[in-house]
Amino acid sequence: MHQEQEQEHIYNAWLPPCVVEEVRKEPERFHQLVCLLKESLVDESPAARLATTRWIPVITTYVLAHVRTLLLLLLQQILLLMI
Repeated sequence: MHQEQEQEHIYNAWLPPCVVEEVRKEPERFHQLVCLLKESLVDESPAARLATTRWIPVITTYVLAHVRTLLLLLLQQILLLMI
């Protein structure tokens, strides 16, 4: 890993450790998703490009699920701090 990837971004410094851990996994997860998308576009014909539109709901669901997960983890940590 590159050193700059290992360093915590200043915007994430306030996050609880469990949330930071999940945030660090996101680039690799998104990279895997992009690789799958590239593999599905083996030829550049209009039909092949149109076929890649099937990935739009997958990417949307992926992003929303991860945002919700991170928000729930953050909310959980905030609630624990309030107790």
